[in-house]
Parts: sequence; structure tokens; C-alpha cells
Amino acid sequence: MYTCDYKIIEGSLNDINTKLSCLFRSRIYNLTLEQLPQYLNEMPFLKGKCIEIYYDEKMLVFHATYGIHMSATFLNELKSTEIIETANNILQENHFPSFDQLNVAFGDKYISPNSFIIATPLYEQALSPKHFDDVLIDWLNTVVLPPIIENNRRRVLDAIPTPPQFDIDTIFKNLFVLDDTSDDLENMGKQGTCFYIEGIGFVTCEHVLTPNMQCFHPQNIQKRYDIEVIARNADIDLAILRIDNLVEDLKLNGLSKGTADNVELMDHIAVVGFPNYSLGDTGILSPGLVIGFRPRHGLRRLLVNASIISGNSGGPIIDSENNVIGVAVTGADCSELTDQTENHGVIPIDALQYLIK
Repeated sequence: MYTCDYKIIEGSLNDINTKLSCLFRSRIYNLTLEQLPQYLNEMPFLKGKCIEIYYDEKMLVFHATYGIHMSATFLNELKSTEIIETANNILQENHFPSFDQLNVAFGDKYISPNSFIIATPLYEQALSPKHFDDVLIDWLNTVVLPPIIENNRRRVLDAIPTPPQFDIDTIFKNLFVLDDTSDDLENMGKQGTCFYIEGIGFVTCEHVLTPNMQCFHPQNIQKRYDIEVIARNADIDLAILRIDNLVEDLKLNGLSKGTADNVELMDHIAVVGFPNYSLGDTGILSPGLVIGFRPRHGLRRLLVNASIISGNSGGPIIDSENNVIGVAVTGADCSELTDQTENHGVIPIDALQYLIK
């Protein structure tokens, strides 16, 4: 299986140690550069290391250790009787021991991501470079690479925020369509979204309201509820509604009110509502990010990259903790025009304080 065609056991102990150390380092470097260059800077032994060797007429033992702060290479004679006796025993059982066999014989004490050892036979002061190479490659693949890959995986996951898990059932249970089906030509067909928020009531945008607006849940479109406006502010563009019997009929617990005061750029959000509602629509939950802020009437409106379309107005903006942090207010007339406006705007939910007396 192996041939001894590479004479390297020549010269003084220091000369031999230097040659083996250079061979060891160059093989790690070249193998990594060829196969996994992205991990080159994380490979051990490419900077400092401590190399110990022992050899006699029949065998050579090469032991390399690495410390994270080592910047120089130290070459020493291996004097551990434990290592030498173990090497003798394994070479008597296996002429060219595999990495697995060496791993069993030497164990974690001498084989780890920062410790490499090989016992290999010598013939007339020559060793098999293929045996040295095979053991080295198996050690790199089995012991060194797995923790490096796992550390990189964790690093990537730490760098990428975990997408939020939105409570879809609760959100849509508390989400309603506002619709004007009257004969009033000015307002007929006008739509919007409203939602029930715990401790406050039904919330929507002021601009969607009409004198004949009604409310219904898309799971029961036959049951329509009259609305009563109990507070409204056209400048802020918010309104609080009373809708008799709706909470009891659907056993609503309501959405939780959060705050937009601490919202930052690139925070996760979801735009929820009924854009251009038609029969059978389930409503949309469009995840996105906060991409900017814009002052309006003394408030800091949020700008988001999730599209807000006509009919979405009055719908809640949900944060990563499933709290309502805003109300959708401006956007495009239809989905085909969403790329023609950057003003997908959100009123901060904190503005409700100006309506509540």
C-alpha cells in the first residue's frame, strides 16, 4: 500500500525536525488553499507551533502542538516514554497505522484540533510520505474542520437576525374589513382595515371613514356591524371606534399595544390588512423592515419596505414581539404601483394618546 520513496531522515536531529516541520506546515497550507481557502486563516499550525520528533532505526514519531498565542516555531526532541511506548506497540500491530488506529491508541490527550501525532515506520532512514499525508488529511477532515465549520455556522447565524415568528391566528382574528356599500356615489366602495387592540378598542385611520362605513370579519361576511366613532383626529389620521357586540360575538382578546419609540432602522415588522378587499380574500401579512423615518404633524412616522396598498390603511403594523407599534396610513393605489412610491408610511401607535381622554 505504501512505498518508502522519500528519504528525509538525514542530517542532525534539528535538521530532520526542520524538514518535517516544513513538510507538515506546507501540506496543511496547500491542502487548505486547494480545497477550503475560506478557512485558511483559521487553520492551526500555520504560524507558531511546537514540534517534537523521535526516531530510531525502525520508526519515527512526529508530534505537533499548537497554542492560540504561539507566533514562533519550537523544535525539540520527543522524550515522552508514554508516547514512544505507545508508538512501538501500535507499529507492531499495524505496519502503517491509519489515523483511526492512531486516534484509538493515543486518544484525546495527543490528538485534537491543536495536537497532531503520527507514528510511521522507517526503512533505511526513509519514510513513506503517502502514509504521512493520509494520516494528516484524515486528521484535518475528522478533527480540525468540524469545529471550524461549526464556529463559522454560528458566526453567520449570529450575524443574521432571526426572523420573527408572527402569531398569525391572533392577528387575523382581531383584523376586520371596513366597507361602504351605500348608494353614496362619493364614498361607495371605499374600504379600509381596522383592528381590535386590548384596552383601547377598534383602531383605524381617520381618512378611511365614511358616514355609512360598516365593519365585518372576512370569515363571516354576512354579519355586518355598524361603527361608532368615539375619537378621531384628521391631522394625526387616527380614529378609535366602538363596534357593539363584535367583541362578544367573536370572543376577542385583542392585540397587544407596543411602542414605536424604540424602533430602529432595519427592525423587523409586518404590515397586515385587506388591500383592495374582494370576496374570498384572507387578508395579507407582509413581513418587512423599517427603512426610514419621516416627520409629519409632529410625529415620527415609520417608513417600511413592505408594501402598503389602498385598503391596507388602518391596519396594524406588528413588531417582532407580536405587539402593535403602528398603523398603516400611506402607500400605493394598487400592487402594480407599489414601486412608484417610497412613502409606505406608518403612524406610530403611541399617537393614540392624543385621542384618548
